[in-house]
Amino acid sequence: MAAARESERHFSHAVQDYAKAIYVLEERDDAAVTTNALAERLGVTAGSASAMVKRLDELGLVHHVPYRGVGLTDDGRRVALEVLRHHRLLERFLSEE
Repeated sequence: MAAARESERHFSHAVQDYAKAIYVLEERDDAAVTTNALAERLGVTAGSASAMVKRLDELGLVHHVPYRGVGLTDDGRRVALEVLRHHRLLERFLSEE
């Protein structure tokens, strides 16, 4: 039931971009993601990344431990995977044109 509710929620593009970036960095490094790595990946300041991580934590999309890093919750992972799926479908559609 939680998965169904989560998929019905609409998140801002920024929230979706951060979730996707955290997912990609987690998969690449197999570890918690630092705010600096996240900021570098998204081309934003560390302060901006920290503010968004706090927001993602409040939304229940990440677990954040200060000075240790951030990781996606199950809900956050679902959001990130949905964003990745949409991006891949769009890329495929555009490449067929």
